[in-house]
Amino acid sequence: MGCPLLATTACRLSSDFAPAIFDLRSPSKIHLSYLADLMSNGDKRSGLRSRFEFEDDGETAYLEFEIDSGGWITLWHTEVPPLLRGRGVAGELAKTALEYARDNKLKVDVICPVVADYIEKHPEYRTLVGK
Repeated sequence: MGCPLLATTACRLSSDFAPAIFDLRSPSKIHLSYLADLMSNGDKRSGLRSRFEFEDDGETAYLEFEIDSGGWITLWHTEVPPLLRGRGVAGELAKTALEYARDNKLKVDVICPVVADYIEKHPEYRTLVGK
C-alpha cells in the first residue's frame, strides 16, 4: 500500500479498519480515529463514524467519514484550523482517505466539497466514486 504522505512516512493499516497511525518524522501526524456516533434515541448508526486527523502544534485538522456494511465510505466533512491552512493539509487528508478507500476496495460517496475539488484536480481518483 502506498502512503499518501511523505516518502519518509511509515504507514500501517489493518484490513479490518482498526485504528492506524501514520507516523511522520516531524512532530506532525495523520491518524485514523473512531468516534462514537449516537443518534438522539441512543441507537448506533448503521455506519461507523470516524476521521482522519492531522495534528501539528496543538492544532488538529480532520476529514470526517463513515464506513457502512455495504462497502461504502462516505466522506462527510473536512476542517482545517486557521493555523494549519495554506500548507496542503486538506489535500493530504483527502488523498489519505481516497487511498484508504482504494486499498480497502471501498466505493466512495463524496459529500465534502474539499474532497470533490481534490478529485476534480486528481482524476486518477474518479473511478473510486460509486454510482
